[in-house]
Amino acid sequence: MANLKGIYMTEVEYYDGVDWKELLVEKDGTNLSAYSGHIILYSTDNPSPAPSGMSVTVNFNDIRMREASKPAEDKYVAFHADGISATQKSPIVRYKIAVGTWTSEEIITVNQNLHYMMINAAIPADAYSGAGSAATVKESNANVALKLYFPAFLSTHINADAVNDLKNLLKTADNWSVTKEGPTGSQTVTPSSVVAGTPTAESATAYGIAKVLVTLNCGLTFPMSGTYSLTATFQSNDVDAAYLLPGSHSITASIMVNSGSTTPLIVSFDADAMMSVSIAGA
Repeated sequence: MANLKGIYMTEVEYYDGVDWKELLVEKDGTNLSAYSGHIILYSTDNPSPAPSGMSVTVNFNDIRMREASKPAEDKYVAFHADGISATQKSPIVRYKIAVGTWTSEEIITVNQNLHYMMINAAIPADAYSGAGSAATVKESNANVALKLYFPAFLSTHINADAVNDLKNLLKTADNWSVTKEGPTGSQTVTPSSVVAGTPTAESATAYGIAKVLVTLNCGLTFPMSGTYSLTATFQSNDVDAAYLLPGSHSITASIMVNSGSTTPLIVSFDADAMMSVSIAGA
């Protein structure tokens, strides 16, 4: 295997809400093109055989360009007057991955597939507002559909495969957790299933160019009557910590005192069915 010199992003563009534009990055009033140039994801002065996979990071507030006068030191930013607006909600970036290998000089090979990235994903103060979650429950053990909106894009902005990639990311139940707070303390669960709807641009300004309705189906317990608060946390596919979505959903439980309830539907593959029974207290 060839010796690895560097890994780069190249042919970088961003969607400004109307068209794809060449990304210019800036330092002290000087612009460099990340379309014709190369954002450094990894670089070494001591090339060695490339591993099969590597973890690399790009920070659009701290970009190093291969074309810069001091590539290892110069710090460029993507958010400036001629680049991505600092006020743009959930900007989308598309790019190609390039790998530099070393023999007597660096040879850069570009993967011609386009890759996409949503950065600064924006959600308003309450992601649950208007999403249509149930406001009441009457059972101690209840299947609750917690609904919220998440920033998205349409197939008219990027290709349909990328739209499906976002939906699949959102539909992965293990990426989510739901926490219930209320009169009986805290409960955190992983949704049993997640449904992601069709992205829409309608009333999506606070999210960016589009939003998508996400339904988190959760089994929750409500041991007594009262008002409970539900919040959702999402673990994205970057290395950042899980993100607590802003806002919360309020749900009122009206439980018959001293009544027992269990999971609304139990499926058993033999004659034994084990269940957990919740008994409502005063």
